[in-house]
Amino acid sequence: MQNDLARPRMQLSAAITAPFTMECVERPIPALESGQALVKVKCAGICGSDLNRIAKCDSKNKGLTIGHEFVGVVEDAAEGCGDFRIGDRVVAVPLLPCGKCAYCQRGDYGHCPNYSFIGSRVAGGLAEYVALPAANLIRIPDCIDDEEAVFIEPITVALHAVFRLERIIGSFIVISGAGTIGLIALQLFKRFGAGKVAVLDIVPEKLELAKRLGADYVFDSSSMSNLAPLKNVMNGFSRSIVFEGSNSAIGKSNAISLSLHLGQVVMVGGVSNGWNLTNDIFEQIDRKELDIKGSWMNYSAPFPGDEWKTAVDLLAQKQIEVRPLISHRVSLANIADACKALFDKTVVAIKVLIFPVERSA
Repeated sequence: MQNDLARPRMQLSAAITAPFTMECVERPIPALESGQALVKVKCAGICGSDLNRIAKCDSKNKGLTIGHEFVGVVEDAAEGCGDFRIGDRVVAVPLLPCGKCAYCQRGDYGHCPNYSFIGSRVAGGLAEYVALPAANLIRIPDCIDDEEAVFIEPITVALHAVFRLERIIGSFIVISGAGTIGLIALQLFKRFGAGKVAVLDIVPEKLELAKRLGADYVFDSSSMSNLAPLKNVMNGFSRSIVFEGSNSAIGKSNAISLSLHLGQVVMVGGVSNGWNLTNDIFEQIDRKELDIKGSWMNYSAPFPGDEWKTAVDLLAQKQIEVRPLISHRVSLANIADACKALFDKTVVAIKVLIFPVERSA
């Protein structure tokens, strides 16, 4: 099935070249191994988890092509690709588990100690072409366009966290952080029967978008005094869930402070500058008997899991809106402009999309 003669020898690719900087460089198009497909990237997103890699530009990340949220078309396929054919529209599943460890054997692929990952450990989707195993491709229906399909991976991240929770119906939901994952989680909780949903952030534009997407309440979380009214509206509820996705230390502490007794707290993502768990916050965990869950990655059995099938179904059925989350559209050739948008504190950037083919915004 390989079509080497028709394949261009070089491609444009984004590379991390200095702290807070990516540049467009020319690199060889990867050769295919058995079981791999060559995907021509149509559209890719930059994830919040990528920002630390770009900002630090350490020895692991310098020269790396990031990008684990991308959609494209199968351009070529080696032997062993099953029924994938040239021209298939596909979205990438970025995790590359070993398949042999105890975690993989029981279907907990996100906990594989030997995993690799497209866009952080091997070259990712901010490029014209990516080679990846056919097992890491999902066909997408025509009713989901390219820009929507980029959000399938972020939707699975939010879904994995939501699937870890119990008793969503009727609960008061607090979402800390109105980034891509938080705004997707808002819509999921509303679809899954939450009582009321409040969204917290420090950016007014993000809070306004949260209201447009169905939040019952929005609050500026820049200080605890701003959150006093939130505690008042929660008083009528006996169950709460706090979805913490702000990537900030204060957000982690607020998640515990705001939770009702016997509440659930799910922590999604890391913390940018470290978090000191004070005695007061720790005591609240005990006194409230909180159920605190971590949420790591977005996979289950059979690989890649129910999260991925559900994400595709939600988009295909128009049960979730993602277009309002797109804040910037940038061509791959102008990747430096994407960095400016992502790290300029005066710019509101939610989801930045990258297009290998030059196009207007």
